[in-house]
Parts: sequence; structure tokens; C-alpha cells
Amino acid sequence: MRQLHESVAAALLFAGVTLCVAPAHAAFLEGVAAYSRGDFAAAADIWREDAASGDAAAQRNLGLLYLNGQGVPKNEAAAAEWFRRSSDQGFPRASANLGELYLRGVGVPRDPERAVSYFQRAAEAGLPEAQHNFAILIEAGYGVKKDPELARRWFQRAAAGGHAPARERLRQLAPGQVASEDADDAVSDLAEDGALSATDEARKVPRVGDGGLIDSLNAILSPSG
Repeated sequence: MRQLHESVAAALLFAGVTLCVAPAHAAFLEGVAAYSRGDFAAAADIWREDAASGDAAAQRNLGLLYLNGQGVPKNEAAAAEWFRRSSDQGFPRASANLGELYLRGVGVPRDPERAVSYFQRAAEAGLPEAQHNFAILIEAGYGVKKDPELARRWFQRAAAGGHAPARERLRQLAPGQVASEDADDAVSDLAEDGALSATDEARKVPRVGDGGLIDSLNAILSPSG
């Protein structure tokens, strides 16, 4: 089971370090600008005030700062709490972040079933990264009943959203290539082929956009996202 957990965790895209950029009030965007120029403490001050007022995007961004120790002392439990508050307001990427923490046991006890529930919440809201991760967990039967056909359908939804690793997994699952009973090996292959580590993701710089994609893996979401 430990080996299975490690292969699944490696294959999952770390859902976590691209900041949400929302078409929100000026103070929120000042936080984005401060983060972009490396003034993490200023970004934390701005988003802390917004987060305390209930802004879901600010809550999610503040959680990332605590998770990475940027502008605030590193505090994984605080990160989980801010992700939870944002997720409870229906912010999909915060749900995916929280699912990642429960999967790895970071800031919260390791709980595969709860990880699945948060990835599912984000997947059903339309976040391709979460759809991909949810599919991996279903395919491997980790924290959820194993169901290769359901996993395939979620890979298809993620691929339709432009998610490259999901498209590759579907290619692997094509007839005559990778059989569904070989899912555990395929999960390991996917980790080698396309997964991003937390360290890789942490290097990405947020960019203000129009609600589209920063790139094929990291969506810019609105607070109502």
C-alpha cells in the first residue's frame, strides 16, 4: 500500500502554487503585483485583510503563502485552514490544494478518502488538473473504489479542458497499448512522463489574465471559480 501511495502521489500534479488572479478590487490586484515583484510580505498583508473579510481567492492565495513560507512563517496547518475556508465557499483550486494536503499528510493527517472528496469537488467544478488527479485515484483505487471506466471518463473530461497529461493517459489506454489492469504501472509511467513536482511548480510566477490559462497546467480562476 505504501508503494501504491507513493506512485499515486508522484503521478498527481501538485495542484498548488500558481496564485489565483481575480478580476477583483484594487487591493487584491495590488497583492498580485507585490507577489510578482517578490514582495511576499506585502502580498501577505494585503491578502490577509481580504481573506479575513471572506474573499475566497485571497484565502486561497494566503494559504499558498503559508504553505511555501513566503512573506509569513511556514505553517502547513494554517495553509490547510485557509484552503478549507476558500473551498467551503466553492473555490475549486482551493479544494484541489486541500486534496493534495490530505493525500500527502501535509498540515493535516493523511486521509486518502478525504483527499478524493476534495479532488472530486474541484473536478466536478470543472478544474482540469483536479479531473486528472481524481481520475488517477479512481484508476488506482486509492481512497476510492477502483473503476477503470469511470477513470477514463474523467481523463476524457480533463483532456477536453486542454490537460496534456490526461491526453497522454488516454493515448496509453487506447486498445492494444495499456490495459486497465496495468493501472498501477501506468501511474508510475505517468509520473515519469508528465507530472510536475511541488518544487517545479513553485517557480512559476503569477500573471494577470482574463480568466484563461497561464499555460496548459495552471488556470487563472476568479473568486467564484
